[in-house]
Amino acid sequence: MKKIIVITQTLNTDSGWGRYSLEIVKRLKKSIEVEVLVEGEETENLKGSKSFISFLKNLILVRKKARKADIIHAFDGWPYAIYGYFAVLGTSKKLFINAIGTYSIAPLDSIFIKRLLLKMSYLKALAIFSISSYTKKELENRISEVKVLVVPLGTSLLTPITTTDSKITEHLISSNTPIVLSVGALKKRKGQIYTLQAISILKKDFPNILYVIVGDDSDVSYKNELLDLIREKKLEKNVLFLKNINDQELSEWYRSADVQALNSVNHDGHFEGFGLVVLEGYQFGLPAVGSRDCGIEDAISDGETGYLTEQKKPEDIAKKIRIVLGKGRRSFSEDCQKYSRKFNWDKTVEMYLQSYRGLV
Repeated sequence: MKKIIVITQTLNTDSGWGRYSLEIVKRLKKSIEVEVLVEGEETENLKGSKSFISFLKNLILVRKKARKADIIHAFDGWPYAIYGYFAVLGTSKKLFINAIGTYSIAPLDSIFIKRLLLKMSYLKALAIFSISSYTKKELENRISEVKVLVVPLGTSLLTPITTTDSKITEHLISSNTPIVLSVGALKKRKGQIYTLQAISILKKDFPNILYVIVGDDSDVSYKNELLDLIREKKLEKNVLFLKNINDQELSEWYRSADVQALNSVNHDGHFEGFGLVVLEGYQFGLPAVGSRDCGIEDAISDGETGYLTEQKKPEDIAKKIRIVLGKGRRSFSEDCQKYSRKFNWDKTVEMYLQSYRGLV
């Protein structure tokens, strides 16, 4: 192998996509020459693909870059797999694609041209690396002929705050304040509104319960839905919104919370492909409560590292959170930390390298 072209959205660690892309690229560079194409303003980068002109320019750019490469690896389905497909078309170059979640599956159910292009890309790939069993199943339900390998993502190590100046101390009212933590952008797919309804149920037994929601809140419409529910249920003192916090602050919340809630829902073709934040919390022994029927099923060992819940069922979410609070996070801590160690970026990249060499 001489060189690989990686096609992805970003290497910016402010997003989960950027975190996973950067971790993989860093390790690939130890074994092979890597050039990364991401969306950006620079001349030699990809343009946003919302217009046909930008999409066409990206196809030309990737094709040009691929001349000096042996392998093209697209880090998601639409549109990156399509760029990879046209880069290898009519050549002996190898194409590999990561199936992450929504944008790997939803276009297969959309308008004809998107469906056709993505299907051709998948069929051209020597292997598709699915990050979860659920994503693999969803892809094979639509295209049975593809070769799909489940290759889980790893988990990036986070460092707790080492100073005594913790920014969350003011929110920890007392030792009997149960803290439920959700990490992820405010959007319907993340299902924060159902966790919020569960908090309303739990408040009867835990009057001081605090629901901390960490993530980008640029979806104003959805945040307003949450705020309306907070006012309706009189939860103003039980909910805290945070955004733009650094890794150390996030680590401190993982260390201090009692349970993490990732009650994502399958919404308009969107679904949770895995749930990296669950693994991040496990590093600190934080158990999780999250949804069935999506990629979270691979991130939570039901009954050991937390509990799986039915989607859009606040009563079930409340029940499972209540069990965790009753047992205490310490009873899950060892299993959580042990489970997180199964997900290792080096193992992930080694599976990619073996596939590149035709060993898998």
